Amino acid sequence: MTDVDGDRVLRQRLTVSASRDGRLELQADRASACAACAVKAGCGTAVLTRITGTRSMHLSVPGTAKPGDEVVVAMEGDVFLRAAGLTYAVPLLGLVGWVALAAILHLPDAATALGCAPVLAASFWPLYRAERTGRLQERMRVETVLPRDARG
Repeated sequence: MTDVDGDRVLRQRLTVSASRDGRLELQADRASACAACAVKAGCGTAVLTRITGTRSMHLSVPGTAKPGDEVVVAMEGDVFLRAAGLTYAVPLLGLVGWVALAAILHLPDAATALGCAPVLAASFWPLYRAERTGRLQERMRVETVLPRDARG
């Protein structure tokens, strides 16, 4: 794995919910990053979080710690950008591509609209594959373990 030192690294403090076979199951509040973000007032994610309430996200990364400990997880900025691209750009480009194709083929609006659902579903395939193979999560690294009893 690439060294994750420097300015282009994202770090997040997460809680260990389980540890087995050299992997940590981590839990975090989805809105924890929103609280520190400078653009939260105009951000759609922050608004949705306020409406739907905060939910925990869970992920699995290599490492060792005890349940209840907190860990600082680091991810290179370019890996984050790739994940964001798979999440947002690929579906958007898929839909724009479909609508452009439908316009070229002079499809009626109803057919164009009906075609959006399968195109949108298919556009999430690369993200699904990255998630299933663990390519993105394997690029995260536990930098620091903060034992529960030492934080007290």
